Order: sequence, then structure tokens, then C-alpha cells
Amino acid sequence: MNLDPLREVVLDLHAHTRDLKVVRGFAIPFHPTNDLTWLNGAYPLADFDPEGLAEVEAAFAERGRQPFFEFAIPFAPDLPGKLAANGYEEVFRSVIMVHEGPIPDPHVARIPTDDELAHMSDVSAPAFGQEVPPPLTGDDLARAKADQESGAALSSVVVVDGNLVSVGQAVGDHRAREFVGIATLETHRRKGHAADVLADLLHQHKQKGAGVAWLTPGDPNARALYEKVGFRAVADYVAYLKPT
Repeated sequence: MNLDPLREVVLDLHAHTRDLKVVRGFAIPFHPTNDLTWLNGAYPLADFDPEGLAEVEAAFAERGRQPFFEFAIPFAPDLPGKLAANGYEEVFRSVIMVHEGPIPDPHVARIPTDDELAHMSDVSAPAFGQEVPPPLTGDDLARAKADQESGAALSSVVVVDGNLVSVGQAVGDHRAREFVGIATLETHRRKGHAADVLADLLHQHKQKGAGVAWLTPGDPNARALYEKVGFRAVADYVAYLKPT
């Protein structure tokens, strides 16, 4: 499978939302305010130079960030060996999964109302071990609504008894969208809500111009869920960090 649209869309997204720096063919989308390692990872472009690691590390040092790389193995099959030889350690390994075949029909998942869109982090943040941020308001909420309408960031929710219990998004454009933030409150898990959110997002993705629908599972349980909805693994995905 041609995975180039994934890299192209991610690069375009970062060009608009991050402080994007390109060094020796490596894209480094620095987060403007958050130095969390996972938000500041370099990835190889088509013309990356594996001999340019020192210059990439200098760019990280200039921003006070820890050198970190994440990428799909097919984009740079020799890069893991190069990183290991330069003192990096593999800290994460997963797979890229893409959706193929028929799309299941959602049962209760749907596009969120404005208030639900504003509070989606009430579900996703605790599911990923993060503090719940304030709800979206003002320009932030207007931007989220515009992204839903344009297809730049599709959202889906499951509501039970008036409460958000499951959420998810698909971010990108007609070429490819990454399915992210699929989360369900602990008290409502194993009821099919996450699968329903995925099904609704897949239908929205199709309606907005269906290129590649892709994701990376965080653990075996998540992978099993995605496989039930029609996703299949197509490539290994890794992350490397240089210990301090």
C-alpha cells in the first residue's frame, strides 16, 4: 500500500499548527508551548539524510527539547539501525492500520452538538492519563466547528443519559485522515461504544472524501477493536528517544 498520503497530510497539518522546522530532510514539528516529548517528534521526509542526525539534534537542543524520532518503517527502513548506532533507544513500537472493506453502520454514535464538542476532552483526557482541560470556548470552539464542517477534524460521540461516554476524531483531509482520541469512560467500556464511534467517523470520512483512513493502536486490546471494525496492519511504526 502507498503510505505517502499519510506523510503528506501530516506535514501539511503540522505546517499550519506547529512551529515546523525541516533539517536535512527531517521534519520537526515543534509544539509552540508544550515540551512533552511525544508532541515534538522528528520524522523523515522522502529526501531525508541519515547522516544529518547531528544537525537535527542541534535543532532540538536549540529549542530545549529532547531528541525524539517517530516514523513508519517503510519510509526509512535503515533509520532504526542508524539511530541505535548513535545511542538512541526504541521506546515504542506499534503498527499503522488502514481501513479496508465495508463500513459498519453506527447505532448511536453521531456528530456532537456544540456543547458536546466543547467537552469532548472530559472523556478523552482521563482515558489517556491527562488532566481534563477547560472546555473549548470562543475562537477555539469556533475553529473546532469549522474543522468539523470542512472535514479537517471530524468528531463523533456517544451520549448516554445526557452524558458523554465515548468520543473520537478523524484528522486530515480527503487524501488521508488519522483516527485519534478514541476513548470511552471506564464505567461504559465493553459495550461497543468505541466501535460505534469508529463506524460513525468512517461514514463521515467517506462523506467528506474518503482517502486513507488510518491509525496506530496503543495496545493489543485497541488493535483487536480496530480489527473488528475493518482496520488491518500494513506497516510497523516505531519511536526512538536519546536518553539524557
